Amino acid sequence: MRAYVEQALAGEEQIRAWFGEPVVDGDRAAIAWWATLVEDGREISLAGTSLIRFDPDGKVVSQWDSWNQADGRVEPPPGWGRSSTR
Repeated sequence: MRAYVEQALAGEEQIRAWFGEPVVDGDRAAIAWWATLVEDGREISLAGTSLIRFDPDGKVVSQWDSWNQADGRVEPPPGWGRSSTR
C-alpha cells in the first residue's frame, strides 16, 4: 500500500487542502474536502467527500472517495472548511 500511495502522489506538488467538519456515526465518518495542487506540471482543483469505516482500534478498514476535478486553481468559498498546506 505504501508503495502505491508514494507512486500515486509522486507527481503532486504545491498542495493546499481544506476540510469540512467530519460527520461521525459509530465506526463510520464522512468528510468533505477541497484541494488545489499541481499534478505533473498542471494546476488542478478537486472537491470531494471521503467515507471511512474504522475497526475497534481506530484503524481504517475501508475508504471510499468521490470527487470532481477542474482545471486551474479554484479555491472554496471564503470561510469554507479548515485550511492545510503541504
